Amino acid sequence: MDMPPESLKLVELRSKTDRQLGKLIARTLDGASASAESGDFDGRAERACEEVRRLLPWLPRADRRRFEARLEEVAEMLRPDTQAACF
Repeated sequence: MDMPPESLKLVELRSKTDRQLGKLIARTLDGASASAESGDFDGRAERACEEVRRLLPWLPRADRRRFEARLEEVAEMLRPDTQAACF
């Protein structure tokens, strides 16, 4: 069964939106990671992690799992007990 052109356009648009959202989340996590690594704890990394948490439910499940793992890595970098163990 063929899809009507309108439905096909919606599928294409959703796919494009998912890719763009994934790129946005990846850049946001990269920035949070860089802030955490540099010791710049003015809250930017925490805000970036919160933004990613709000966006994750909008991703397809497979992509969400990958980004959840990356988010946990960044969150671990922000925990004070983890930083203290590095000294």
